[in-house]
Amino acid sequence: MGEKVVLGLSGGVDSAVAAARLLRAGYEVHGLYLDIGLGGEGSARDTAAKLGLPFSVASVTDELERHVCCYFYESYLAGRTPIPCARCNPTVKFPALLRRADEIGARYVATGHYARIGVGTDGLPLLLRSPSANDQAYMLARLPREMLRRILFPLGDVEKSVIRREAEEAGLPCAHRPDSMEICFIPDNDYAAWLDCRGGTAALLMNDRLESIRYDGDAVSVRTLPLTGARDVAVNDSGDPILIGTISPNTGNLAAYGTAIVNGQAATMSKPATSGGAKQKFATGVYVSYTFPALTAPHEHHYGDWTMLDDSLHSRSCTICGDVQFEAHTFGNWTSDPTNADKHFKKCSVCKGKVEANHVESNQITDTPAGIGTAGTWYTKCDVCDKKMNTGTIPALVKIDVAKLTVAKPVQGVAADMASTADATYTVGNTEWTAADGTTLTIGEKFKPGTAYTVKITLEAKTSNVFTADSTYNKIEGKDAKLVTAVTGYTDSVILTYTFDATEGIYVPTKPAITTVTLPDGKVGDAYSQTLAATGTNPITWSIEAGTLPDGLTLVGDTIKGTPSKAGDFKFTVKATNGGGSDTKELTIKIADAEAAKYHNVTLTDAGTGATGAGSHAAETTVNIYAGTKSGYTFNGWTSDDVTVLSASSKNASFVMPDKDVTVKANWVYNGGGSSGGGYTYYTIKATAGVNGSISPTGNVSVR
Repeated sequence: MGEKVVLGLSGGVDSAVAAARLLRAGYEVHGLYLDIGLGGEGSARDTAAKLGLPFSVASVTDELERHVCCYFYESYLAGRTPIPCARCNPTVKFPALLRRADEIGARYVATGHYARIGVGTDGLPLLLRSPSANDQAYMLARLPREMLRRILFPLGDVEKSVIRREAEEAGLPCAHRPDSMEICFIPDNDYAAWLDCRGGTAALLMNDRLESIRYDGDAVSVRTLPLTGARDVAVNDSGDPILIGTISPNTGNLAAYGTAIVNGQAATMSKPATSGGAKQKFATGVYVSYTFPALTAPHEHHYGDWTMLDDSLHSRSCTICGDVQFEAHTFGNWTSDPTNADKHFKKCSVCKGKVEANHVESNQITDTPAGIGTAGTWYTKCDVCDKKMNTGTIPALVKIDVAKLTVAKPVQGVAADMASTADATYTVGNTEWTAADGTTLTIGEKFKPGTAYTVKITLEAKTSNVFTADSTYNKIEGKDAKLVTAVTGYTDSVILTYTFDATEGIYVPTKPAITTVTLPDGKVGDAYSQTLAATGTNPITWSIEAGTLPDGLTLVGDTIKGTPSKAGDFKFTVKATNGGGSDTKELTIKIADAEAAKYHNVTLTDAGTGATGAGSHAAETTVNIYAGTKSGYTFNGWTSDDVTVLSASSKNASFVMPDKDVTVKANWVYNGGGSSGGGYTYYTIKATAGVNGSISPTGNVSVR
């Protein structure tokens, strides 16, 4: 299966098609219905069954009441128009989806919203609007970017008509279900009744009479109620709404416009209209005044305490306007849970929220090593919180004495074989055969005549058995074992060698076969070294059979080396020889000319009489410069915009020549002798009473 994703499955067509698209993309989709206490999960369950999705229901009634319903109610009483979905998404819906994702180990959550997620210039996820006419990005704008990194929007760039068609083609039971336009917790769309149930009917003062005002979308509908007194005042018996004109939160007044019936006579107040560029006012009007809590006036936010939102974030709300802030937790270290041996927790120092997780047990850690005849101990700990979890003993070590190791001795024309043992305390890990001349013999290859062979056998201890410095090893065919590396203390493996007598017959070395195919190119003036290679029995001698090596190179043993002094393509034949014969191969070395050094000019400015270092110098070389003498001046250092001058305060300085022309300036301080001019000149000006003077920009002094 692919990556797990928890999808908010509402029972509507959008979330259903989102699920189908995720399945086609290879995700393992888990459907989750968020129950707000009104039931209705049947359609979502049917969709999950049709698509074969694991399905679960999570209650979010308490979260919805705390974060959304209270905000919705208080906003209307405060004269504001709430947007409950924009509040619900970051505080209820997506935290619930992420909690379920964490429970089942899912990396992502998804919904059927029409929005997209991109990447900002800071590399973090960024919410983007959908090109669809059904764009819902504004409802998701408050989602923290920490959440966006785990959210998928499969319908982000698709039109609703396409979604309907895909649902029909997939045979989804919700394909023709109408879109839900109402608020989920007010399914009949009767805001006024919902507010009434919470004590939300407000008093309306109209013509000094109290009426009842009901909230209905963007309109304020006025109900006719029996009034006390002699007069009958009916406000808009026709049922037409009186619309909100202005809200003045600072004063708590609401002004409305519409048609009212007062004592049987119609009286109208209209919004100012525009005619010919000028506003036209209507004189006749009915003003509706309603006093409501002045909660929306400009104010300094007063936030409550931070409360845990999910495992990543906490939130807090303004106690005046309900504005919500989100922030990542500031966790301390993981701590073992004293009430649950299987878990540890970490606590946020800000909201005091706690995140729990199961311990992660380490591999066995040696506490006391086992010794020969002495048991040891081990323990495990949680890799996260370091709690010690389990303990145990390590069996005592037992010394191995090798008594049953064997291998068939070398016999001319017989295939080399592996060593073996009947001992249960160790195994044979590897067997290697080598002839006296250094030639290796693979297992199955036949022994040659007249040749002595050495076998190298690797032994590996089993269970608690070990090889020690006192371990003994049996002879094979009368030959003693030799340890390649002496044992100090004890070890789990050893390498033994046995050297056998030469096989019968006359030894014939293996003829050389040159394996060097090409040689690298060189350059005049650059050191050159290349070793030739060949198979066959050593020793192998090398020589130049024909042609000549490049000037400056010689063959020393099996290596061509030296410093080429002449460019060109040099062909020659090398020859490899041993007692079994010889082999030749023609090779070529190409020698290129040395690169011509790049020269640039050094200019010394105001360097004095006898200065040295100016002129042409090769790039990458060290240039030494010297400042001469200048009558009446003391040298005051070198400066340059082109290079870094080493020992710049000294007359003798140097720098590394770059691949460009360079100018270096010598600086001087006038010491009172000789003639003035050039370099840096310092003046001492003394102010005397009654004498005015000035210094010009060029440093000349005038006194009058």
